[in-house]
Amino acid sequence: MERFVEVAKALVHKHHVKLLLFGAPQEKETNDVIANAVPGSAVPVVGESLENVAALLEHCTLAFGNDSGIMHLASAVGTKPAVIYAMSIPENSGPRGPGGVLPIMGPVDPKKPVLSGDDVEEGIQRMKNVTVEMALAVLEPALRKS
Repeated sequence: MERFVEVAKALVHKHHVKLLLFGAPQEKETNDVIANAVPGSAVPVVGESLENVAALLEHCTLAFGNDSGIMHLASAVGTKPAVIYAMSIPENSGPRGPGGVLPIMGPVDPKKPVLSGDDVEEGIQRMKNVTVEMALAVLEPALRKS
């Protein structure tokens, strides 16, 4: 969560963005921590229907998050998602919508690019290998283009 807070702070302070923090009800506390780190610049959107989330995503410039269904939804409605990959690689499971995908990932063992459910520890390590700087290196150019 700390790295998401740092990314949010950087984007708000350098690019003056407004953030929508999507999540399930159990993610409310995490979203509130991020929102409180950038007062007035982030709105938690927790527990909304997929229809409402899709409608909100359509108006976003960019989406950012872990490899999840919401990133596929963003791409499907035409919003470019910047996706952090740990267990999979974008070539195999990345969003295929008109928004495309901006992959963010650390080093991957070429002998085992895709992990199974049994490789949780390796997946966690891959996630930890993704730095704030790596995320910003993908997000900031995409924001400048928009």
